Amino acid sequence: MNGKTKNVISKIKSFFKETFVAPLQLIVHPISGWEIVKQEKTAKRWVSIFYVFMMIFAVVLNEIGKGFIVGGTDLKEFNLFRTMLVVLLPVLVGVIANWCVGSLFDGKGKASEIFDAIAYSFFPYVWLSIIATIVSNFIATDEIVYYTFIMGLGVGLTIWMMFFGIMGVHENSFGMNVINIVFTIIVIAVIIFTILLFFSFVERILGWIVSIYNEIKMRYF
Repeated sequence: MNGKTKNVISKIKSFFKETFVAPLQLIVHPISGWEIVKQEKTAKRWVSIFYVFMMIFAVVLNEIGKGFIVGGTDLKEFNLFRTMLVVLLPVLVGVIANWCVGSLFDGKGKASEIFDAIAYSFFPYVWLSIIATIVSNFIATDEIVYYTFIMGLGVGLTIWMMFFGIMGVHENSFGMNVINIVFTIIVIAVIIFTILLFFSFVERILGWIVSIYNEIKMRYF
């Protein structure tokens, strides 16, 4: 085996370790695992970005690839941009909201560390969603429970990882982390409401401008 082959194998092993073994350890040992990540800064930014893109891939695959028995999406109704927003916007809003709440409650997590905690938490949902999507094409109506269980397990483990990830990056106690999460959800709701209000205001302003333009056009042209 020459040096080039060994280098390729080494990179494959490193990739597997960082993208699969490391997140899996955080599921099994959430408290001590995130403490190590925080203290030794072992989270890799490229892994976080990888799982954000993998989350988009998993959601897209589930929308267009799941079996008709579990409600497959009509390709004519599929919108890639909308699907990307469904993943990217909550991540962005979640990071901002949790960073704001952490700042108020003396949390020690940086915005980049919060992003890592959220992105790493996509690990179980990504792989279980892909498995569930494949399974959905080979099950009968009375076996939908298997698909539902796998998807539910993915969501549950993602919430599990995210809870302890936020707890670890902010170095909070369990109770303090619950308070942090509750206030984060409230702030997220406020941010989303503000965004919707802003777009509604812009839409009305544009509608008003268009109506004035049409009125002027009808009267003078």
